Formats: sequence, structure tokens, C-alpha cells
Amino acid sequence: MRDPFDEEIAKADRLRDAGALEAALAEYQRLTLEDPGKAIAKYKQGTVWTQLGRPAEAEQSYRDALAIDGLYPEALNNLAILLVARGEWDEAEQCYRRALAERPDYFEAHVGLARLLRSAWRHLEALYFARRASQINPRSGQAHELVGFALKRLNRIHDGIAALRLATELQPELALPWQSLAGCLQSMGRHAEADSLFSRAMAVMGNDPTPA
Repeated sequence: MRDPFDEEIAKADRLRDAGALEAALAEYQRLTLEDPGKAIAKYKQGTVWTQLGRPAEAEQSYRDALAIDGLYPEALNNLAILLVARGEWDEAEQCYRRALAERPDYFEAHVGLARLLRSAWRHLEALYFARRASQINPRSGQAHELVGFALKRLNRIHDGIAALRLATELQPELALPWQSLAGCLQSMGRHAEADSLFSRAMAVMGNDPTPA
């Protein structure tokens, strides 16, 4: 028999997913008062605050969830995203690594950590986590783009191009794989091809939800 608390969480989730964010938030807050020892309602509050564009409140909710369960993977991942956005990379990296220690196959945390390491120019480490992401989800153009970019930075241009071409084939709607592939070709002096791919990246950029 399903736990009644889980049923209440599911009801609040349906409100959130239907766009009734204020109503969902009120339900999650009620549930935290009803059972303050469960981290899930605190975490769920954070997801609503994020959708409402209130990062400070979202961060506090994730931290509250982690005060209850210090290895809550989703709370760690989402907190890391907020920390990266304001440049607190060291703590963000710790959050991603703690999430992966608890859930080694957590695709989003692998991608997030690979992207953070890429921004920090730690390309060999970025390659490791990008490859793990591509193994967990072989159909992810985002993961293969991260692999290809890291390979390029490690002077393995031809391997990088192969990974980036795969990324564009898997998810042609993403701008970054086209942009990174264009950069590789440009570095090889293949300017006409690169210009064409930069144009393709610009064409899809407006509809691409993924971060750079």
C-alpha cells in the first residue's frame, strides 16, 4: 500500500506540473510542516521556487533538504546549478561529486560536472565525466558535444570532430554541437565548412534550451 504522504506529494507534483505553482508551493510547505523529517517536500519546494525565478528561496529549500538528507542527489545537483550560475564553482563541484557518489549513473550530474570542468579548463577531467554521460545516455547530443569539445582541447582534433558530428546527428536542434564542430573545422583551416556550420548554429540557437 502506498504511503499517504507520497500520495500527497504526488498531488502537489501534479499541481506544479500543470503550472499551478503557487498552489503547489503551498502544498509542499504544508507537507514540510506535517512531516519535517522528510527531505522530499523541501526539495520539491526548491523546484517550484526555481520555476518562479526565485533562486535564493530555491537554494534555501535545497539546503534545507540536504540538512535532512546530506546525500539527496537531486537536491545536490540542483543546488550545484544555482552555485555555478553565481560563480561558486568549488562548492558546486563538491555538490556534483557528492551526488555522483550517491548515484553513479546520474546523467544530469555528469553533464553538469563536465560542463563546470570545461569552464575551468580542466579538460581531461571534463572528458571523463562527459564520456560517462555519453555511456549512460548514448542518444544525448549534449553529452557527445562535451566529449568532442574536451577532445579538441586535448589536441585530439579528429576524434573530437567525430564526437561532434555524432552530436549534430543525434540532436540537430541543439546549437552548441554545430558551434563546437565549426570551431574544430575552423582551427583546421576549413573555413567554408566552418562558416556554414556557424550559420546552422545561429539558425537553431533561438529554440535551444540548453546552456552554453
